[in-house]
Amino acid sequence: DQEQVLRSTKILSVTAPESDLLPQDIITQSATGAELVGGTLNPEALELTATAINRWYADNGYVLNSVTGATLIPFATDNDGDNGESSAEGRVELKVKEVKLAKTSQNSSFPVKLQLVQRVDSDSDTIDQSSLISLPSQSGETPALFKSTSGCTRPKKIARMTKLEPGSHLRILPERWSRLVAFPGGIFGAGGGRSAIFSNIHAVRPIPEESSQGNTVSVEILATENKPYAALEYGVTKSLYSDKWEGEFDLKHTNAFGGGEVATINVRKGQSNGRKNSRSTEKDENNKWAYRLNDGPLSWRMSVKDSYAGYDLNLFHENIGAGGHRKKHQNTSNEEAQSGESGGSPMRIGGTMRLRLPPSMFKANVVSTTFERINAQSIASTSVGIGPYRFNPLRSLYS
Repeated sequence: DQEQVLRSTKILSVTAPESDLLPQDIITQSATGAELVGGTLNPEALELTATAINRWYADNGYVLNSVTGATLIPFATDNDGDNGESSAEGRVELKVKEVKLAKTSQNSSFPVKLQLVQRVDSDSDTIDQSSLISLPSQSGETPALFKSTSGCTRPKKIARMTKLEPGSHLRILPERWSRLVAFPGGIFGAGGGRSAIFSNIHAVRPIPEESSQGNTVSVEILATENKPYAALEYGVTKSLYSDKWEGEFDLKHTNAFGGGEVATINVRKGQSNGRKNSRSTEKDENNKWAYRLNDGPLSWRMSVKDSYAGYDLNLFHENIGAGGHRKKHQNTSNEEAQSGESGGSPMRIGGTMRLRLPPSMFKANVVSTTFERINAQSIASTSVGIGPYRFNPLRSLYS
């Protein structure tokens, strides 16, 4: 009968033909350590083998994968023994469940859903208790209550950052998720600094999906967006180019396009030279600061930095008028003639694109391109950062 076959069949090898992830050496190592290889298929050995393989799944981020069963396949029988007893050898095929992300979800065309929540006080009487979301507390105390909120973070960008691509194996690696979190207390800790996209990630929930591919799920992420993510600064500075005072303000947004992009805008307004085309009335004298600011040059700079995608983009429009104080003995006519010949203070207009590359065999890690125009002159340049290289001169000398 079947029990007799299980007790008498010696296992020579263990495989998992349905698995796309398990290395054969991991299977063999787990089965050998559990004495399944060289022994017989019994519940204890199978459980130890499954536990070791499931641990490998969890350590590598495949948190929903597991061993679900085993099949014994005898392939040799010897009935010529002296005592007339039969002996057999065989192999075991493990059955595994390996979960993939669905290519489409029942509720959307993308299998990742982001639900932004905000924690609320459980004693509040102004909030509809039926609309609240209850999540287990990290401290093990009473469950925490959250309400749904709106935000600007895009689920597709979060999916690309965490490698949750449709049709791929579901893999949750804490180091990928922690860089999205600013503060400790969530399920992945904090590794992204104060400018990270989320202040906390509270839960990552798999939702089973019906698919012909088998074990497929979509993913729901419950997180709190990191706010405030905008800052405005203003002040007065003195230009190194024109040696004149300028008013400026800076606007910074740390989640400009819903994917953690840091966008910065800097605007500066300088003074003119103070001449008003021979108009020297008392009104002009009393309002010379207003006139100078009104006619002064306008400079601006915009930048977008995406640390996750690995690019920096800078656009600029700057006044680079000659610096230093004018000599007092220069007359107005000479200054006006020089200004007329040069066409006013030169403007620097252009942009810079910087792209950080993944590691490669050529050690090229950064590519930067710049284009700028100053009056009638245009300049373009490209640079490539290579390295780092490690070189030991003493080793080369003695070799």
